[in-house]
Amino acid sequence: MKLRRNLFLIGLLTALALVIDAPKNYPVNFSFFGRPISFVITSPTLKLGSWERDLTIKQGLDLRGGTEVILEADMSSLDSADRTDALESAREVISRRVDLYGVTESTVKTSISGDSHRIHVALPGVDNPEQALALIGSTARLDFRELPVATDSALYSDFLSTGLSGSDLKKASVTFSSNTGKPEVSLQFSEAGGAKFAEITGRNIGKPLAIFLDDYPLSAPVVQAKIEGGNAVITGEYTLDEAKNLAITLNAGALPVKITVLSQQNIAPTLGSVSVTKSLRAGGIGLGLVAIFMIFNYGWLGLVADLGFSLA
Repeated sequence: MKLRRNLFLIGLLTALALVIDAPKNYPVNFSFFGRPISFVITSPTLKLGSWERDLTIKQGLDLRGGTEVILEADMSSLDSADRTDALESAREVISRRVDLYGVTESTVKTSISGDSHRIHVALPGVDNPEQALALIGSTARLDFRELPVATDSALYSDFLSTGLSGSDLKKASVTFSSNTGKPEVSLQFSEAGGAKFAEITGRNIGKPLAIFLDDYPLSAPVVQAKIEGGNAVITGEYTLDEAKNLAITLNAGALPVKITVLSQQNIAPTLGSVSVTKSLRAGGIGLGLVAIFMIFNYGWLGLVADLGFSLA
């Protein structure tokens, strides 16, 4: 009875280990007596009441490779008492951008050393580090500007702020122009922002209303009528990815301080390969010792159990 119980526990632990270590979202296709069988191995989840645990193995930079970025925050315009809060706000904004970009298992940490305020960002498995870097590093200050006097020879430097900015934004999303079919970014303002936008468009009928992002002009459409309802559109020669990234930065919010990139390092998963090799070697040694123990302790029954596990 004791032997059966021990063998049952060993089999149960082996099955559990196979479930945890099996490849996730892996398609399996084969035929059985001429009958095609197809299914996908998915990641299991343990759930007990309100407690839930995903059994997917988390992989960081050492296992997946990716990009590590160190950013420097410019605090020269802030008082010393406000710098820590500004750095934490910048970290939260960058973290939201990374999450919206779809990077899993990322880490965003801050460090302060004297007058140096830095943000360390680890992006495992990023295929396009330049695009991700542009996304997390842009300040994303959106504002609408108007001309005090309408003129055909106006320059972008002549436009003045209206007081309507990204802080009045409720949501940004990617849509497609009904005329050209090209991607554009639709803006939905908050209730207060919508009231501002209606007032601004009302006094600028027949005049251009410029949209700036980080002091760079995006577009300057001419207002045809007073726009109520709190909706606007940013048009331009955007690719789909560019429109998505612009919507992401606007939804995540503007950075409270200027950010510059100190260093960028592409990390190969070499450390993870070494760790996996050592883990497999250690696991093989451990299984071998268990097999020897079972043979010495249970005799030929232990040998049969070892053979069964090796064939499973």
